[in-house]
Amino acid sequence: MSLSFDVPLLGFPEESDWILNASYTDKTFARDQLAYHMARKSGRYASRTRPVEVIINGVYQGIFIFQEKIKRDANRVNINKLDPTDLGNNSITGGYIVKIDKSCGNFDPTHQWQSAYSSPGGTRPHYWLTDYPNDKNLVSQQYTYIKNYVNSFETMMASSTCCHATNGYSKYIVDDTFVDYFLLEEISSNADAYRFSTFISKERESKGGKLSTGPVWDFNLAFGFLTSPFNGNTNSYEGWRYLAPGDPAFPVPFWWGKLLSCCAYNHKVVSRYRQLRQTVWHTDSLMAFIDNQYDSLNQGAYARNFQKWPIIGVSLWNDQPSYNGATLQAEINYLKTWLTNRLNWMDANIGTFIQEPLATLSAGNKSVNVGQPASLSVSFTGSGPWSYTLSSGQSGTASTSPAVITVSPTQSTTYTIQGVSNSCGSGIQSGTVVVTVLPDSADLSLSMVTNRRVVNVGDSLDLTLTVRNEGPKISRAIVAQNRLPVGLTFLNSPSPAVTAADGIVSVSTDSLLVGDEISYTYQVRVDSSGRFWNAAQLLSASTLDPDSQPDSGTGDGQDDMATTDIRV
Repeated sequence: MSLSFDVPLLGFPEESDWILNASYTDKTFARDQLAYHMARKSGRYASRTRPVEVIINGVYQGIFIFQEKIKRDANRVNINKLDPTDLGNNSITGGYIVKIDKSCGNFDPTHQWQSAYSSPGGTRPHYWLTDYPNDKNLVSQQYTYIKNYVNSFETMMASSTCCHATNGYSKYIVDDTFVDYFLLEEISSNADAYRFSTFISKERESKGGKLSTGPVWDFNLAFGFLTSPFNGNTNSYEGWRYLAPGDPAFPVPFWWGKLLSCCAYNHKVVSRYRQLRQTVWHTDSLMAFIDNQYDSLNQGAYARNFQKWPIIGVSLWNDQPSYNGATLQAEINYLKTWLTNRLNWMDANIGTFIQEPLATLSAGNKSVNVGQPASLSVSFTGSGPWSYTLSSGQSGTASTSPAVITVSPTQSTTYTIQGVSNSCGSGIQSGTVVVTVLPDSADLSLSMVTNRRVVNVGDSLDLTLTVRNEGPKISRAIVAQNRLPVGLTFLNSPSPAVTAADGIVSVSTDSLLVGDEISYTYQVRVDSSGRFWNAAQLLSASTLDPDSQPDSGTGDGQDDMATTDIRV
């Protein structure tokens, strides 16, 4: 019910337009009042309210919420007055009040338009309608101006540069008002949020000239009134309302989600929420407001209203399941419990809007051979692309998550993420991977033969050492050693790779390919009679031998040693 009395009423500032809100389905009479109270406590204008009992022509009508109608006024929506003659470069730019709502009712069809951009979950774009100036006073030039301005805002939000610090969203909107509006609609989980009764004003360019959301309006389907969980959540107090399309013919405008992808904006959302929750939106303060509303009406007004309208325990909403308490106290208790649960859920989840990156290096150890690469898997959160730096100093950019990062260590290395950042700033990192670099391995074997096993004192004979590489790697710097027994003396060798000193014959090989072998022959003289047991071993190599150990002696039975016997 709309009233026109150009007087100050119930302590409210003087004006001529008022609303008597029956609040019939909300049996607590608290939901609208709670929302407007929260808005005012956050520093935003919202309709002042007062519960009243109405008697018309001596007939008792029950409890109504007396409240201010949304209107341009110094004490309401305080924007510049716009007359039909205000068509100058500055005067035409404000002030305006537009809203997103149903394109029906008594709205002038020539003063509404459909967005050019679809929204997630919607079957058609949302509608914009003018509210101030009214249809009688809004001239075509002004309508064209505000329509073009709003369309420019939406075009910018649909672009990839919507987060740009200068030419992005901040060029068109007072983002603090959007943040506060968003938080209140989300705390209340208003089923009509963003889709209906969404008022947005615009001041003149000389006074800032940007779009501001508000005042908030129409919360009869908020604060848990509808009990069905939405958008795949388990309870009605869970989930983000901006992601729930509701009736797809009336979708949530796409740019609410786009704004949350912008780092500066989502930072404000989180910090503002936490600030309000610690102060005027503290759970205790909101519970006290509900209790005060209940106590003031429970002095007889509730009893008279529900005697007139015996609806306690009667279901009044049929479109979707709604709460229907058996008693008035049950209705109040449900509202308080739902709101407490909602606030606790948002406390735990509000931080997910922050888009700074988190880089997680998948745990696990890897082993590679020298020169082989290793693949590290890194998962990122937040907005991509992401720049990263490993503890090894290697850096790069990833555009997908998880990302595979290739490293080529020359020795065993422990890898961590040293730093990660995106357009929102620096983030945090976790995870450790140890990449073990295995030494090159080559299975070397040694054999030794003589051209004569039975000789006389003073004779000479040839000894031949053969080194073979079974792989899997090439081996280098191979040294074999034959310590001659007493009675055998080194004479010479045709190979410069063979040397001798103090009865020790050394054979050196620069490199030996996989599957190859190399033999070295040298001549010794027999100086005494008897039976000689002659042994040789591999002394060293550049590679690891999987089944033997260099310089471990000649009696260990490994294949890197060889023997032969000589009878004199």
